[in-house]
Amino acid sequence: MGSKRFVEYLSASVANLSSMVLSMSSGSRAPAEEESAVPLSSINMSEKMQDSERLGGSHSSGDETVVLKRSDHERLCEELESSMAMIEELKRKEREHGRMLKNYDTTLAYVLERNEKEKALLESTIMSEEIERLRSNEYRLKTYIQALKRDLFASEDKMESLRRANNEKIEALSEQAEEIKRMYEEQKRKASCLSNKVAGLESALRVRCEEMVEVVEYCKYLLRWGH
Repeated sequence: MGSKRFVEYLSASVANLSSMVLSMSSGSRAPAEEESAVPLSSINMSEKMQDSERLGGSHSSGDETVVLKRSDHERLCEELESSMAMIEELKRKEREHGRMLKNYDTTLAYVLERNEKEKALLESTIMSEEIERLRSNEYRLKTYIQALKRDLFASEDKMESLRRANNEKIEALSEQAEEIKRMYEEQKRKASCLSNKVAGLESALRVRCEEMVEVVEYCKYLLRWGH
């Protein structure tokens, strides 16, 4: 009767251990483990093996001694070894997942840092290109302004030359006009003198003509009296 109870006790223990392993296995596939979950590293496999060995040999409870059959003992040991293997595999996966998470965190931090550096470098490159473009535009504008200044100075010099030439021409034309006016006045004065002379000559000629007429009449008169 005691042997049967002991077998039932071992079966229940193995079943509980298997259910715990399965629950851990399903929990390890979840995205994140709950804080209340028991980590696999907390399971002490040596104690479980020692308990199974003590149970497989003899169990003393007071004055009662329980003896297991070899077949039951071997079956329980196989189930326990299978559960231990599953737990070890889950521990390995847990360590692997821990390394993966650590590598992921490291990689993520590296990628974020690299992105920040690349962003800063890109911004610096863009700023450098923009500054270079502005400097180039400034140089072109300064060159254009200098060219405009040269053209303006050249235009001012040309206008000054034209103004001096025009002033000289105006002065020359004014002198010519004064000379023509003086010559005109001189010719006018001469014409007036000639006109006065002509008038005097005409008057003298008219007097002479009258005198000649009188002389001719007197000669005719003398000729008539001579015959």
